[in-house]
Amino acid sequence: VLLAAVMGHIYPIFFQFKGGKGVATAVGGLLGLSLTLGSIFIFTWLGVFALTRYSSLSALVAICLVPFFAWGFLDERYVVVLSILALMTVWRHRSNISRLMSGKEGKFSTKK
Repeated sequence: VLLAAVMGHIYPIFFQFKGGKGVATAVGGLLGLSLTLGSIFIFTWLGVFALTRYSSLSALVAICLVPFFAWGFLDERYVVVLSILALMTVWRHRSNISRLMSGKEGKFSTKK
């Protein structure tokens, strides 16, 4: 169900299959699946963001670590589903990854 919800937000029928990156939906699903796992995702995101100021990099690192975090306390089937979720997220962020690698991704800044 989590994969279907994320797919629905990434490729919504009513918006000509043009949606978001699916990270917020994934976080909500993770919190529903396991409060511990969802909290670990949030704290990982916050930690990476505090260090780098890149939201996209924070989301990618956090979602890619989720299957490893889940390995310790969830059934193996969940780890497979969460790995698929991580791959979907990385695929959806491919333009952000290109910008990160070329140094053109925008950082969050409080300057005006």
